[in-house]
Amino acid sequence: MTKREALCAVPFVSGLGEDALTVLESHMRLRTFRRGQPIFRQGDPGDSLFLVASGRIKLFIESSDGEHLTILFCGPGSCFGEMAVLDGKTRSASAEALEPTKAWVVTRNAFLDLMRRDPGIPIEVISFLCSKLRTDLARMEEFIFLDTYNRVGRQLVRMATKNASGDYVVLITQEELGRVVGNSREQVNRVLSDLSSIGHISIGRGHLKINRLESMRRIFGESDASGSVP
Repeated sequence: MTKREALCAVPFVSGLGEDALTVLESHMRLRTFRRGQPIFRQGDPGDSLFLVASGRIKLFIESSDGEHLTILFCGPGSCFGEMAVLDGKTRSASAEALEPTKAWVVTRNAFLDLMRRDPGIPIEVISFLCSKLRTDLARMEEFIFLDTYNRVGRQLVRMATKNASGDYVVLITQEELGRVVGNSREQVNRVLSDLSSIGHISIGRGHLKINRLESMRRIFGESDASGSVP
């Protein structure tokens, strides 16, 4: 993914004019991360915004005793790290590469300078952050009101993406899925075994294949599979 392609995939940047995009491109630097490499840690200074060019990363929060909850996956065309870049505070979560990953980096100073030049950007950023807040509130509602079965089912539908063979898959381990929905691997395994036994999914090594996506949408109340892996 080129600089321009990465920029145009970001909602609050895609509508910029040619001059603004060119200026922003001049400040972008490509960084490479190996699988398992930390990108930043919770509490680090928030001095840059990341645009994923290839690979996958996860964002997670960690407790003092080492337990952690995965809050987001980002793939090509996704951005992360925008909150700390905007408010200048420390990182509210940690980021780690799930596979070899390349990401374009924009410094906080460069991004804020562009916001000052173009009055339309702050409005787009506000809209983007409101959308993320709505997503976070919906997820909080799920944690409070839904049982493990429904949380797992909704997450699978949300994360399903079509591969080169035309199959819908979720690239995730059972342990990681447990961290996403806030349950143990054993609890998640029981749900997956049940869904597998009735033919809705097939369980593979490090991934899940969704055999009956429309049926799962109806069961779990998700309207589409746009949630990303990222």
